[in-house]
Amino acid sequence: MATPVIENIVVNIAAAIDLITTANSFEYTLTARRPKRVLFGDETWKDLDVLVVQGAEKSRIDLIGGLGVKEIVQGFFLMAITIDSDKASTSIDTKNNKVAADIEKKIMEDINRGTYAVNTEVVDKLPLVENEFFSGITVEIDVTYRVNIDNPYTKA
Repeated sequence: MATPVIENIVVNIAAAIDLITTANSFEYTLTARRPKRVLFGDETWKDLDVLVVQGAEKSRIDLIGGLGVKEIVQGFFLMAITIDSDKASTSIDTKNNKVAADIEKKIMEDINRGTYAVNTEVVDKLPLVENEFFSGITVEIDVTYRVNIDNPYTKA
C-alpha cells in the first residue's frame, strides 16, 4: 500500500531525531516519539524524548499554471522533554538550549527530507512547560513540499 508524501516526511523527521546521539558528536542522545493520543499529556515521557507533532497546514498553493501541482507548507512541533534531577549542576535553560541546538543542527542537515520536500526551516523555539514534573523546549519547523494536485501519495 502507498504512503502519503507527508507521512514519509514525518518518518524522515523522526529518523533524523533518532540520529541525535552523543556517539554522533551531539550534546545529548534524543529519542523521537510520535504520540498515539490526542491528549499526549496523559502519556508517560522520559527525559530527552522528542515528541514529533504535526501542526497545521500553513499554506497551499496551486503551482505551474494548471499543471496539477500543489505546494504545501506543513508545520511541525518537535517537543523535547527535559527532566532534571535536584542534583543537576546546570540550569534547565542551558539544557534546553543545547537540546534545541542539537535538533536544529540535525534537522537542517537535510532540508529536502530525503527528497520528499522542497525546503525545511526552523520557525521558532519556545519553552515547553507541561506541569511541575517536566519542562522542555519546542522547536517549530515548516516543511515545504509538492504533490500532484489530485494525489497526495505522489510527490511532484
